[in-house]
Amino acid sequence: MNAIIDAIEMGRDSAAQLLLALKDDGDGLELPTLQAAVLELEQKCPVKIPEMDAAKKWIHKAALWEEKLENNVECNSDSGVSDEEVLLEKKLTLKKVERLVTKGKNLTLRPRSLVRLGNCVERAHLLRRKIIVWNEARNQENPQNLKFISGLVKEANKMDLMFPEILTLTGVHKKAEEWMDRASIAVRTTISFQELESLVSMGEELPLNVSDLLEKL
Repeated sequence: MNAIIDAIEMGRDSAAQLLLALKDDGDGLELPTLQAAVLELEQKCPVKIPEMDAAKKWIHKAALWEEKLENNVECNSDSGVSDEEVLLEKKLTLKKVERLVTKGKNLTLRPRSLVRLGNCVERAHLLRRKIIVWNEARNQENPQNLKFISGLVKEANKMDLMFPEILTLTGVHKKAEEWMDRASIAVRTTISFQELESLVSMGEELPLNVSDLLEKL
């Protein structure tokens, strides 16, 4: 009789420990750690408790979601290439990530990777808004300088996501950098009047503030 009572008590204790292990502190759950904890509890518990089976199913579904995420996150970027090349090589689009997050929200357990991905989506939308605002204002009287859009490019590169506005951003950034390289060379060397005139015209058409170099030209 005592053995039965002890088994019941251990079952209750295991259920309590399981609930504690499943508690989400707001940052999501690390699945490998959770899997190890559940396995240890299952091995120690002398009785079968329904919560254990449910937890294992939840973990399995969350693990399948993480596996799908890992398969999608692969990127062919190389640290030796430029920011624009890295961005254009990204395969993970904002839309694809949003679909993954939406599916992840249907999980009973919330993996930590899902929380991080959700935060990444939020940052991407903030960056997207910055690019849209810049793009709408770039032809006004006081456009931003190259340093500003270089900062946006670096921010986009760190985010490791692709969305349509990035193509506009990188296109302008690349064109501006090429012009500034040519203009810097022209300031230090002698070029024909026709080439100088063409360079000034191109600089004036850029949707950026390059007045410092234009004055030198």
